[in-house]
Amino acid sequence: MMRQCVLRCLIDSHAPIKLVHNAEVTIGRSKITKIKDQSCSRQQLKLKADCEECSVEIIQLGINPSGLDGFAMKQNIPYKIGHGSKIEVLFNHYIHIIEFDPPPEECDNKKNYNKRKLDNDESTYHSKKIKVEKESENKDCYETKEDKWEEIDNGELYIYTPKGVRSSMKIAAFDMDGTLIKTKSGKVHPVDINDWQIAFPNGTEKLKALPSQGYKVVILTNQAAIGNGRVKIGDFKKKIESIVSKLAVPIQVFLATGKTFYRKPATGMWKILTEQKNDNLAVDKDDSFYCGDAAGRAANWAPGKKKDHSMVDKLMAENLGLKFYTPEQFFLGHSIANVPMIKPSFIPKEITTEPFNDSLISKEKEVSFPSSFVLLFLISNYILYLIMLSLDTCFSWIPWQW
Repeated sequence: MMRQCVLRCLIDSHAPIKLVHNAEVTIGRSKITKIKDQSCSRQQLKLKADCEECSVEIIQLGINPSGLDGFAMKQNIPYKIGHGSKIEVLFNHYIHIIEFDPPPEECDNKKNYNKRKLDNDESTYHSKKIKVEKESENKDCYETKEDKWEEIDNGELYIYTPKGVRSSMKIAAFDMDGTLIKTKSGKVHPVDINDWQIAFPNGTEKLKALPSQGYKVVILTNQAAIGNGRVKIGDFKKKIESIVSKLAVPIQVFLATGKTFYRKPATGMWKILTEQKNDNLAVDKDDSFYCGDAAGRAANWAPGKKKDHSMVDKLMAENLGLKFYTPEQFFLGHSIANVPMIKPSFIPKEITTEPFNDSLISKEKEVSFPSSFVLLFLISNYILYLIMLSLDTCFSWIPWQW
């Protein structure tokens, strides 16, 4: 039987498109693909399948870039791809997969089959043991029975815990705006609480897979508009509830509304999550991750893309020692190996103690005798503000006013 090749939509929005052996097929904006986006040409991509070699030649015909396995294509340049390759009719949008039936035989699979089988047999006992241990550690964790809102530190932090949330040692944390959702209006900031839509076509599908893999899914988001009064907390609560309902995944949501320790890139939200809102389960950072769009990517990190508005998501992940993904990495499988990144001006980890040539002790006296009332004199006459430098004694960054 002759091998067949099809182009299948990742979200099954239309029937698979058959690619006949050695026949050219053109796709783009059409009734067949259900694509209505005006930025997509009617003849965006040309494909030619070779069912004997299990390969497909693809050429971008349209002006706007298409994507191939996470990378932007160039116009009129032929690319050769194989079974399982992902094609984005427009870069980051309308994802399709090349599939051969029957699939090509992998020589490496034949060579390594016996070795893998032996390795799997030897690891079966250990895998089962680990699974039993993890289940026993989670046995006291129960699903929440009802939706609940909590207010921390006079509204500096709000927490939404919907029905069905279960604590875990593995945390899958996400930013919200630009990561899980984007505006319907196309503007940078939403015009109202209804101006949002799911950011990626496969977003719900990817999130739904996480709880079955043992993850607790959370959102950690800065929402200064609530703190400064531009958005009412009551309205925003409705927005959060609608988003969680649309995603159809039990997600615990943390909202930092001020400029305190809770606001990213500080780690206050994570501290509350792991110490107070995870049923006393110790979080395994090696098995956890954070995904956000504020990654410090420079302008044109993808064709026509502006630079990221900040790098707070990446910095928070570094502060916590978590694996970090951009939304394009997590949802679309893109690589950031060649993406230009902006570095912060100050990186504490890069400061070393060697070589050290400075003198610690001054030649002149700079400190008064104990109990000489110097501090009281300065406070009474010169110092208007005294800033507490220890967050252990003052859980805030607000100056102490005299």
